[in-house]
Amino acid sequence: MGSDRLTRKRASLRSAATGFGRGIGSSVSPQGLGAALGGAAALYGATQIGDVAQKIYGAIVKKREFSQMLEADKSLAAAHEENPEQFNRHYNAFRRANPGFAKNPTIAAAYVKQMTELPERAGLIIVNSLKDNPDRRQSRFADALRAQQRSFGGDKADSRLRHHDRVQEYQDSLFPVQGA
Repeated sequence: MGSDRLTRKRASLRSAATGFGRGIGSSVSPQGLGAALGGAAALYGATQIGDVAQKIYGAIVKKREFSQMLEADKSLAAAHEENPEQFNRHYNAFRRANPGFAKNPTIAAAYVKQMTELPERAGLIIVNSLKDNPDRRQSRFADALRAQQRSFGGDKADSRLRHHDRVQEYQDSLFPVQGA
């Protein structure tokens, strides 16, 4: 019974598509329709080329920033060779969360070095980098936090932030940061 209904729907769609095609065929010349389809295909292709070009450019910029970071702190190259998967995960997470700081090789090197030395605290190091960033508008994480504050209401979000601060203080007491 289900397949009979599906067959009827397919036939109905074919009929509608055929009628639509006949309507276009009677009001538009084949050359005009071909030109319109060609133009649409060219426009689609141009947007795809733009997306591809943007991705390629982004990859080039990312590689350049990564290389500059490794140049800023030579010890990071050894850490990268030792555990490249973890190192790349840390760098990518930092870059995604705090793109403004990731553009500066010295700042990026400092945070990635901390994550390399204390991998169990990598997430907290990234969160702390967001607190240190004077231009928080560049941060997707900060935007998400603001959105959460708006959607849950100030009190609930403030409570979560206070809880996070208490957890942070406890972790800092367990793992004191040198020079702080």
